[in-house]
Amino acid sequence: PWDHVVLQVLSSEQYSAQTAGEAWDVAAGLIREVQANGARPAMFVTWRYTDQCRNNAGMPASAAGLSPEGYPGMHANIQEQHARLAALTGVDLVNVGLVWEVLQAQPRDFVLYDDCNHPSIYGSYLSALMFYAYFSGNDVTDVTYRPDEISADDAGIIRNAVSRYLAGKAGT
Repeated sequence: PWDHVVLQVLSSEQYSAQTAGEAWDVAAGLIREVQANGARPAMFVTWRYTDQCRNNAGMPASAAGLSPEGYPGMHANIQEQHARLAALTGVDLVNVGLVWEVLQAQPRDFVLYDDCNHPSIYGSYLSALMFYAYFSGNDVTDVTYRPDEISADDAGIIRNAVSRYLAGKAGT
């Protein structure tokens, strides 16, 4: 009876095409099942692992042995596989990973990662803003809520990055 269903592929299965196994086929099947039941599916497009972590903190056991040198390639694989899945099934993409990469490339005083792959409060705020925009259709620059741990300036940086991404997406 749900209107929307959000799906996410396990991060370690997004490292490369070789580690995916049947994950993308399973995702396509779940998407079709959601659609057949009258709901609108969306994929939570996540981010790559970081090569800036220590002792592989937070890494799934299935990621053991993966090379940090391949993490930038992980981003490309995540984007390619989700684009293919969207073309195949029509699933909506909530592409947190693209905005994440934009913010990672900018000088800033906050860290999006809590460990090697999980989000910090800043990464979680970014994700929440992307889903808020997806579900509401509203501009995130109008959002006044921010977690107490995030300064007003840092929250503004994240909101503006999300807004710029969505404005560019709307123009395509």
